[in-house]
Amino acid sequence: MLGISINLITLFALVLAIGVVVDDAIVVVEAVHAKMAEKHLTPYRATREVMQEISGAIIAITMVMTSVFVPVTFIPGAVGTFYREFGITMATSIILSGLVALTLTPVLCAMILKPHTGVKKRGPLSRLLHLFDRGVEKVTGGYAAFLRPVVTRRALTMFVITGFGVGIFLVNTVLPTGFIPLEDQGMIYGVIQTPPGSTLEYTNAKSHELQAIAKSIEGVTSVSSLAGYEVLTEGRGSNAGTCLINLKPWSERKLTSKQIIQELEHECRTMSNVKLEFFEPPAVPGFGAAGGFSTRVLDKTNTMNYKQLGEVTDKFMAALSKRKEVKGLFTFFASNYPQYEVVINNDVAMQKGVSIGNAMNNLSIVVGSTWEQGFVRFGQFFKVYVQASPEFRRFPEDFENLFVKN
Repeated sequence: MLGISINLITLFALVLAIGVVVDDAIVVVEAVHAKMAEKHLTPYRATREVMQEISGAIIAITMVMTSVFVPVTFIPGAVGTFYREFGITMATSIILSGLVALTLTPVLCAMILKPHTGVKKRGPLSRLLHLFDRGVEKVTGGYAAFLRPVVTRRALTMFVITGFGVGIFLVNTVLPTGFIPLEDQGMIYGVIQTPPGSTLEYTNAKSHELQAIAKSIEGVTSVSSLAGYEVLTEGRGSNAGTCLINLKPWSERKLTSKQIIQELEHECRTMSNVKLEFFEPPAVPGFGAAGGFSTRVLDKTNTMNYKQLGEVTDKFMAALSKRKEVKGLFTFFASNYPQYEVVINNDVAMQKGVSIGNAMNNLSIVVGSTWEQGFVRFGQFFKVYVQASPEFRRFPEDFENLFVKN
């Protein structure tokens, strides 16, 4: 009726509700049992008296418990999406529990419970239950004896409550907060960005340099480097790189992941001509790439003026860095990537019998690369890429030595 199916969230709510919804019924059964023992009434009369006494309390308990979970269903955003089904399932279960306790349970008590006759059977099970009951009574008596002198001292009670309140406030000021706070998972991502236009070989060399620095830090067990890809924004390019830094188990290291990140930032100051950012993987896999938040600057002028967009982005980052609430600001946007514009002489190309498509494909293959085919050898599959050697595609003048088949 509410558009909710049986899934992990609703099952979790039902499992939790099992420990809550039975309380109302237990209260009714125990109250009827106690009334029968005290006044020696029949189950029917005891049930009638009990329902007149505790019906208001059961309704109050149901309303209070429902009021805890109903507001969860109105939380907006991703949190509300996660917990809407949870809150509805819990509230519905509690309401149904209250209805059962007020209707079905009293009828069952009047039909099933037996009056106290005073005759007790002394079988093995009854003896075991008798010993268990005596043990529960002793524990309950000890707990009550501990509470008697404490409950009457209101000043002590208020002092303890105030102490807990202050402690909760102080703990919340120290513990990290967020939608999904980061956890020490034993892994750190290091994102590398070399200057625009850098070659893959240069980025790879910087990745190995970072790899050597990371291995020298205590608590790091292994480091893997990758050039041409950065994991934060899943960007690809010759000036992007990533290092996967694996940490030792918690019992074998003294530093936390955050402390190791601080040490990495300090040690990597010796690296020049490179931009580095370290972060931990998300606590929930697939839910974001890192902690914090990201923003995007949108150019509404539609002028494709990347230089002006870069200047506005730099001003925005400078203003944002003055805020004391944020730290670790970075952006991978750069408006100064070196580019060349290729202008094709259509008349000459047609005279030579070369189509524009063939010319562009040839340029893409020779300057960039293309995967042509693959072969199997030594039990492994190898891919064959076609590309001009680096020495033939370094300078703009190298375009003069490229040829297209007509």
